[in-house]
Parts: sequence; structure tokens; C-alpha cells
Amino acid sequence: MKTQEVFWFLLSSFLLFSIVTATRNVLTKSQTNDEIQTIYVKAVRCNFSEDYFYQNYSCYAKSYNRSFSTVNILSTVKPVNIDKVYLNWKLFFKYGVIYREVMYLSRIDYCQACKFGTSNKILKQIFSMMRDSDPKIFTVRCPGSLNITNFYIKTGTMLSIFPTGDYKTFFEWELENKTLVESLEIISSLNSPNKDTFG
Repeated sequence: MKTQEVFWFLLSSFLLFSIVTATRNVLTKSQTNDEIQTIYVKAVRCNFSEDYFYQNYSCYAKSYNRSFSTVNILSTVKPVNIDKVYLNWKLFFKYGVIYREVMYLSRIDYCQACKFGTSNKILKQIFSMMRDSDPKIFTVRCPGSLNITNFYIKTGTMLSIFPTGDYKTFFEWELENKTLVESLEIISSLNSPNKDTFG
């Protein structure tokens, strides 16, 4: 009888230890995955219409090491009357050697969304990431000059649906008559716990 009691005690202890160890491993892995979700900006390209912006603008990615970089955009709007601008946004994911479109937004009233929020889930997530990374980014006049210094997406602010890989992001701002005012292209790589692909 004592032998059976000892056996069941040892078996129960082993099972409990296994459960605790497995739980700890899962939690540790989850925390590690959250910590390694990082974005590295490889290049920033932009174009500002000479009808609305002075042409001394600059756009570049500033790299501090091989795993950290920031977005920098400097522009000055001319004293012209711009009442409303619309945002077109596209996200491309790299499959092999080809970038393919995976998400897009079109004709979003940009300043309205900046000032009063939006019900669009994609745009809401974009704005949330930007605000979490730099709370001052939406305090500037809109429409107006676009000036961003050493901007980066904080670790862990990206949704988990975005897999590891290379991305291209396009922003275009246009007027009511679809005249292009400014455009921005950001090429980046994401290191994420999600190792799948889109589609």
C-alpha cells in the first residue's frame, strides 16, 4: 500500500512539474515573441508638388545600427489655400522578388480622420501605431507642412496578423479634383512572431 502511495505521489508530482514547466515555456516564448517584433526602415522616398510645397524638402531613413532606423521627412507648404486633402494608402508584401498589394485605402478625408477619428479599422490601426510611437504627430496643422524627425514604430505596436517579411507602404495625398499634392514611399522589413505569408 505504501509503495502504491509513493508511486502515485511521484507520478502526481511529475505531472504537476510538467504542467508548470510547459506553462512557463509558453509564457516565456510569448514574451520573447513580443519583444522581437521590430520594424527596420530601409528607405524613404517622397515627392511634393511644386505648386503647393517649396522644393527644398528632404526624405530619408536614418540608420543607427543594423536593427534600428528612423523616418525623417522635412517639408514646407507654400501660402496657398488647401481646404481638404484625401489619403490613398497601399501596403505591399514581398513574395520572392515581387511586391504584391495586400491592403489598400482610397479617398479618405485625411484631416477629418486626424482631428475626429475614423471608423475604418485599417486607418484606425495605422493612426494608433503612429500615436503610440509619437503622440505629437497629429498635433500639427492639417493640411500643412509634413515634418517628422526620427520617427519609428515602437516594438509591439504592430498587429500580430502582419508576418515577418519585406514591405512597401505608399501614402498619397490628393485634392478634391484628384490633383496629387504629395506622396510618400517607405520600404521596410518586419521581424514578427508570425512567420506566415499573406494570402
